Amino acid sequence: MAGCLRAEQLMKELAGLTASPSSHASVYNASQPDRWLLKLHAAGHTPYAGDEFTLLFKVPDNYPVEAPEVMLFGNVPVHPYVCTNGHICLSIRYQH
Repeated sequence: MAGCLRAEQLMKELAGLTASPSSHASVYNASQPDRWLLKLHAAGHTPYAGDEFTLLFKVPDNYPVEAPEVMLFGNVPVHPYVCTNGHICLSIRYQH
């Protein structure tokens, strides 16, 4: 039963992302229901203006209780919260 709810939630979220795409982010491959590839276009007022990044979202089995793993690959930016292997460091969430 939980798997059905997870699948339904993911399909609803994917439909929302594709129906109302952002000018800065778009889903370009969601052929696997638990792995989505998104293109991120850097905003013009940032040091990354004009750059395009690929993000991989891996959705865990117990989603939405556990957050998806998100990593960059290909063109990985130099940024304090991005490791050289593309993993995004979210430890800032836990700082007070």
